[in-house]
Amino acid sequence: MDFLDKFILLDSNVYIEATDIILNKTKFILHLYTALLFNIHHTKPEKLIERYSNNIEKLKELYFIEFDEEKNFDHNNDYIVKFLERNISFIDGIMERILGKQIYFPSQYEQETLVLILFLHIQIHQVFILNQMLICLMVIT
Repeated sequence: MDFLDKFILLDSNVYIEATDIILNKTKFILHLYTALLFNIHHTKPEKLIERYSNNIEKLKELYFIEFDEEKNFDHNNDYIVKFLERNISFIDGIMERILGKQIYFPSQYEQETLVLILFLHIQIHQVFILNQMLICLMVIT
């Protein structure tokens, strides 16, 4: 899908529109697209964030489609870490899968790593919210 980069100047949503078309295709075609999309040797997480900056929810939808289909997906957590840094709402999808026991971990290390990453991001998010609440209280008083 890199060829779409040529059209970004004409339409900044070209990846989002192409994704909408692909989402209506068969699972096989969708998997062909997402397998390359989330291949660290083909597309870096930062590039995906840039391409889907106008609709992070669409990126999240694609990520979790592949996450649910492929057992050996994002095994180094390269994508989820970058996505969490950009948008904390990715935690919701991970937590749904952890609580629903839909996550396959090839090793204990990978499981512990992902749980630690999630914990740290939740803590950062909570500190941010508390900080915002304190600012609001200071403004009110």
